[in-house]
Amino acid sequence: MVEQMNHPIALKRINIELSGRCNLACDYCPIHHYAQPLDPAFMQREVFERLASSFSSLDMVDFSGWGESILHPEFFDFVRIARDHSAACLTLTTNATLLHKPKIMEGLLRDPLDAVSLSLDAATPQTYQKLRK
Repeated sequence: MVEQMNHPIALKRINIELSGRCNLACDYCPIHHYAQPLDPAFMQREVFERLASSFSSLDMVDFSGWGESILHPEFFDFVRIARDHSAACLTLTTNATLLHKPKIMEGLLRDPLDAVSLSLDAATPQTYQKLRK
């Protein structure tokens, strides 16, 4: 619970950025326009475990952010930790470029998410080529 103006606010959804790294360098991504570069670090397991201890009241835990969550070497461990601490809907927002990798596919089958949202760059090959140069 968060206290604001002496009234408790129950959080129902949390977005967690596990990674400050991305495997793409999209020209249109806002992170390339920040005055200070983002920290490319991965969230530490201890930090995630502390967060997970408060997941029981949540309806949704979304692994998302400016970085690509599935680059985190402990991503699927974190999915299991989140599942152990909550009945919340677990979701992932991803650029989808790594989903074909056997390690990722096996992890998704072993530790499934409730939903996966894909970030798509373009609706046509021509637009995609302009964005990717």
